[in-house]
Amino acid sequence: MSPNRCRLAASALAPISYISLVSGMVATGASLNLVGQILLIPFALKHRAWDMIVLSVFFSTVNVIALAPHAAKLARPSAAASSRVERADRSVSAATELAGVLN
Repeated sequence: MSPNRCRLAASALAPISYISLVSGMVATGASLNLVGQILLIPFALKHRAWDMIVLSVFFSTVNVIALAPHAAKLARPSAAASSRVERADRSVSAATELAGVLN
């Protein structure tokens, strides 16, 4: 893909990622913004726009930091599932104890 097309694709992703972030979809918005920042780099290199590269690195770092907790959840799905089961189990046993006390 040419540097100009990369820039156009990045420009198209920018408002979509912003709307996603504002809507509370952090993982989606940060991912789209990260892709957009990466797509800007070929254009910036071609035109020696070092300020754009510095900003892309900065925003990419912010996006990776925002995505880290979401990636950690995806890496351990079984732990999250077991904790939900344990919490539900504790709720059932607490309800059972309360029913025994009331009767």
